[in-house]
Amino acid sequence: MNAAERVPPAVEVRVRAAADMLDVFDYLIKLVPNDEQYQQYLKMAKTFGESKTGFLGLDPKKPIGAYVGIADDVADSPVVLMVPVAVEADFLSLLKTLLKLDPKKLEGGLYSFVIPKIPAGPGYFRIAHGYAYITIRSAKSIDADRLIPPKEFFAEEQADILNAKIRIDRFPADIRKAILGQIELDWHETFDTKTACPYCAFARKTMIDWAAATVKTLSNDGESFDFALNIEPNRGAAIRWKLLPRKGSPTAHYFQNAGLGDVWAVELKADDKALARMLTGKK
Repeated sequence: MNAAERVPPAVEVRVRAAADMLDVFDYLIKLVPNDEQYQQYLKMAKTFGESKTGFLGLDPKKPIGAYVGIADDVADSPVVLMVPVAVEADFLSLLKTLLKLDPKKLEGGLYSFVIPKIPAGPGYFRIAHGYAYITIRSAKSIDADRLIPPKEFFAEEQADILNAKIRIDRFPADIRKAILGQIELDWHETFDTKTACPYCAFARKTMIDWAAATVKTLSNDGESFDFALNIEPNRGAAIRWKLLPRKGSPTAHYFQNAGLGDVWAVELKADDKALARMLTGKK
């Protein structure tokens, strides 16, 4: 399969480079002065970001990425994690010593490794373009001519710490239907409608049915859904999501008539105190 036949990503995740978050690490360390566990994690992250030539084989100056595509044959769908590598030998040592994995080199620059206690099958990776492209089950996902180059995947400058994009229109209709069916089933199981109060049961069922119908409409009319998390020193955290409907769809017309414009965008903010509580789980 050549690059022109590459399965386009339906889900994309990007995490900002550690070297670009040193001020964020300092800020978070000050927010949780009495939590030794988080202090340790944050200081390790800062040490990684400050390293000039790489840390345990990883490159702190480059962002981390992941993507999932939906192929005609679902079993052949790529699920790929992109980890920036500074020194290949040190990265292999990291896998062997700290992660207790034993990568085996195969033909064509491919490596395989066994994932303990995970029945999904063996893992595979190859190092190219300064990244380790990691996948599971099928090595086809990381064939050399199917890889998405970093210059393409990280083409847009990233201001957020984490950004995720779900390209709804790239999910086949039968896949969307199966996902929605499972979501609705989970909702009914989570919010059990069996109760001694028949009016309460009716209200719960009605709300679940309405929510399921709304999600179904958005999945049919949606083009993409974006989620972003950002933390700014002394300003707290912000979570944003944005739903973009397909042009000309009923949802697009509804957004226009409701005064929402082309997209439905929401932003939630947390100040220093709220962020500290979220990090530590303490009131």
